[in-house]
Amino acid sequence: MHRLDSHALTRHATQLHETPDGHNALVSLLICTTAVQQIVPGTEHITLADLKAVNISTR
Repeated sequence: MHRLDSHALTRHATQLHETPDGHNALVSLLICTTAVQQIVPGTEHITLADLKAVNISTR
C-alpha cells in the first residue's frame, strides 16, 4: 500500500483498540482485510467507514 496516508491507522487507534476487543490477532486480521479490500479498487486508503464495514467474528 504505497499510497496509504502515513497516519491512516494511528488516526483510528481508538477504533482499532476497541474492535474487536483489542485482541492482536483480530486487529491484525481487521487491518489486513481492510487493506486488501482497498488495494483491489486501487484506492489504498483506509477510512473509519472501511474498518467498520469489515465483519470480524470473535467466534
